[in-house]
Amino acid sequence: MKRSIKQEYLFAANLIKTDLEQPSSASGPVEKGLELDTTLALLKKNKVPLVFIEKAKKKLYPDFFSLPQVQDHYQNEMGIYTGFRDEWAKVRNEFQKAGIESMFIKSTGHFDYKSSNLDILIKEERRMEAESILKTLGYLQLHNVEEPFKTLFRKFVDGKSVSVIHLHNKVAWINPFHDEKQLWDRYQKSPEDDLVDVPSPEDSILILTAHWFYEDKEITLSDIWKVASYLRSDNLDWEYMKKLAQTMGWLKGLYFALLVQSFVEKGIYGQSMINQERLNKMEGDLPWWMRYYLRNYVYTRKIELPFRLPKIFGKSLHYLKTVQDKSTDLPKKIYELYTVTYASLFVVLFYNLKINIRYQPSMLISISGVDGSGKSTYGEALFDTVRFCELKSQYYWSRVGSSDFLKPFAKVAKYFYHLKRGKGGSEKKADFTQEAQRRKDLFGKSKLLRILGLNILLVEMVWQYFFQVAIPLLRKKVVICDRYIYDTFVDVVVRYGVEMDSPEGKWFAKMLEALTPKPDLAYILQISFEDACQRKQVAEEEYDFIKEQIRQYDKIIQKYNVHVFEPTEKTEISGINNQIITMVLTRFYDKWKR
Repeated sequence: MKRSIKQEYLFAANLIKTDLEQPSSASGPVEKGLELDTTLALLKKNKVPLVFIEKAKKKLYPDFFSLPQVQDHYQNEMGIYTGFRDEWAKVRNEFQKAGIESMFIKSTGHFDYKSSNLDILIKEERRMEAESILKTLGYLQLHNVEEPFKTLFRKFVDGKSVSVIHLHNKVAWINPFHDEKQLWDRYQKSPEDDLVDVPSPEDSILILTAHWFYEDKEITLSDIWKVASYLRSDNLDWEYMKKLAQTMGWLKGLYFALLVQSFVEKGIYGQSMINQERLNKMEGDLPWWMRYYLRNYVYTRKIELPFRLPKIFGKSLHYLKTVQDKSTDLPKKIYELYTVTYASLFVVLFYNLKINIRYQPSMLISISGVDGSGKSTYGEALFDTVRFCELKSQYYWSRVGSSDFLKPFAKVAKYFYHLKRGKGGSEKKADFTQEAQRRKDLFGKSKLLRILGLNILLVEMVWQYFFQVAIPLLRKKVVICDRYIYDTFVDVVVRYGVEMDSPEGKWFAKMLEALTPKPDLAYILQISFEDACQRKQVAEEEYDFIKEQIRQYDKIIQKYNVHVFEPTEKTEISGINNQIITMVLTRFYDKWKR
């Protein structure tokens, strides 16, 4: 049946196609009339690697590849490709020194930078050693996204992920899909990249097919390109693939997946890399209910890319694979059935997350320091990193006396302050130093006013920290505070004139500490007076204010258990960022393991 395929789909398919003959439905360049944004989004969603495609297809589609938006996408991908490849070269070098063999299990032989991570297989007995090498090279193990037989590692520099490696010790998605001994006996060096070792063509077809069908439950253009690249190989050993898939319990799933891929290929290209005779035999070997589903719910569908299959249907075939697996004994099968059930009910149907799910531990990080010290810069970099690790998180900025809660009290205070000076309760807007002096004058009038004012400030800050810090911590989030109680103590001194050594100041500090969560990690950024003035472009009348801030933070550093960093104009932001990020994530995952 001939189907109408979007022009953008055809164009994207032609960009990535391998040795298929040019079908009439997409012959020649089809650049005219393309919706560029739609096309670029389609390429991204289907994980089409522009770095490799540009080299092969630039002459065929010169107008497309010369467009500024396409060039921007290409340069961005080239940066990712170069960065990931350079980092992998360091890891591979250390693996080789230790005698650890490794291979890319989802690659055509090219460096697979478009995957969400580098899927690297190592032998099970070398797992601990390989993990230790990664940690030595600055990688952090993300315990919150672990799955059976694999662990995820990320390396961060300046708050950005520069490498991510999924370390596999088996080809498995909940349960194993391949015989590792045969896999290692047959793997080979890639002719495309000297940093890449890959499984044999037959093993690659099995792995790539199992991954898109059982794990992703959708096939992308990239998946079609990869599998088709191996289907072109001479003298494919179909009997080997059939025997191995049958032993592992997923021969019917393999046939079904290849038939789906062939359907999508035919819809786009007009032909499949698998000949029709073999396809007919595969379909004939399926049980009646799979044939029925294929003919009535797959072959009748409009082709959209990625081409998705219902998750419930995929999980039902995962059950079938587990039951029919001849490579495992009954106790393991029972455990695997339990794991598949857990994944189905609590992960796929409800949360759509990875299966090693536990409630993440809560964690509070505060970043404090003189105005202009870079609190927001470091806090936002840390927040971006935490989100990159797929952790629930919240970022919060606060300053005593600045919330909406205090506005009614501030208006009343201003009215009486100026009424007493004969200004009728009105004034022109004061500058920063005048505002601070006015607060100091008000708090200095009497002990009663000072105590009343401190109580109002205490309620303000406890109220904010209860809803913006304590509640998120109870909800098991990582909370990052840009300014926290230590900054409040400093502000009470320099903006309100209440010394922390005074009876009122001691009471205020004691109550605020008692009524707010204690940070797991507290950082103070300590900068010089000259740097503070230069960064904030401070006016001369504010010099005393900055100097007093610095003195008060020095007292905080001496009194509290805080980590101190000293950023200067010559200090690279990335150096401090990396230290904070490593310290925070190491502490967090130590809590996770407990």
